[in-house]
Amino acid sequence: MRSKTPNPRAVDNTAAQLDLAKVQMFYFTLIAAMSYFVSLATLISSSKPGSVSSLPALSQGFIALLAISHGGYLVSKTTDHSNSKPA
Repeated sequence: MRSKTPNPRAVDNTAAQLDLAKVQMFYFTLIAAMSYFVSLATLISSSKPGSVSSLPALSQGFIALLAISHGGYLVSKTTDHSNSKPA
């Protein structure tokens, strides 16, 4: 009985690869959300019950960094990450 060994030329070489743009966007968004929730918790804990009338404002720098992070992710999605070369 012959064992089934895959043909090396037929094996799909698209192994799972780490997408650095996704990782960067995930961690930046996670850190940004955590810092915002800390600001929100600080606002709520330092106020009298029922006196909070609005959420904490986002700074322009915070919004700019978030936009740059997500823009970098979108740019990375437009590039070709495959290892195949055109014929």
